[in-house]
Amino acid sequence: MVRYLVLGCLVLATIFVSGCEVRYRYACQNPDNWDKDFCKKPYCEVSRDCPEHIFKEQAGLANFSKPSQSSGDCKCNK
Repeated sequence: MVRYLVLGCLVLATIFVSGCEVRYRYACQNPDNWDKDFCKKPYCEVSRDCPEHIFKEQAGLANFSKPSQSSGDCKCNK
C-alpha cells in the first residue's frame, strides 16, 4: 500500500513540475527564435508564422524586442 502511495505522489509531483514550463504554440512566438531564418521573411510568409502575423493584434509590431531575462522565469504557486 505504501508503495502505491509513494508512486502516486511521484506521479503527481511530476505532473505539477512539468506544468510549470514556458511553451509556445508557434515557434516564432518564442522571442529566442526571432533572429532565426524560419521566423524571418520570406520563409515565414508561406506558413504565416512571422512574428508580425502571430502578434498582429498587438500595437508596435515594427518594434519587436526580446523581453528581459527575468520575464521567462516560471512562477509556480506552491
